[in-house]
Amino acid sequence: MNERTIAALVVFVTLALASPAQAGGWATVTLDEVPDAPRAGEALEIGFTIRQHGREPVDVHTFGGEMPLLQARHTESGETVEFVARKEGPEGHYVVTAAFPRAGDWAWEITAAPFAGTRFEPLTVVEAGAARTGAVEGLAALPLRQAMALSGAALLVIAAGLAVYSRLRAPGQRRLEPAR
Repeated sequence: MNERTIAALVVFVTLALASPAQAGGWATVTLDEVPDAPRAGEALEIGFTIRQHGREPVDVHTFGGEMPLLQARHTESGETVEFVARKEGPEGHYVVTAAFPRAGDWAWEITAAPFAGTRFEPLTVVEAGAARTGAVEGLAALPLRQAMALSGAALLVIAAGLAVYSRLRAPGQRRLEPAR
């Protein structure tokens, strides 16, 4: 075999064995809604969408992946649980039924192989007989990145308003008057 044939063979084998995750492919998981005070031992359905590159919904079987997996760890005891999701609805949408066995805070993530997992804020599970606290509202219901982006945008609007106001009120400068 000559050098060109060997080089072509090496490139072909490398490309054939590369998975999307190794080739720079990535995806995030977005929740349909933030779970609200789940109760210990009770089934909780969590809907979510897998978005390749954070945008387009994608089914993991397209990349040879298995069904998404919710993995959780009780932060105090270290107990771990896993729940396999099922395909439901439009492209990229899945639902997982989870029952957390004990009350407390659970660190959790959803992994949609071949992509890396998406971690979420710890989930507080209440005792089975405890009353629900009500729906999560406002910025607390948003993912951290979205809440930070909204806060940043609000600060920019306030700063721009203050700059315009201070320019209009600066000493020694003419005040803008309406046209007559």
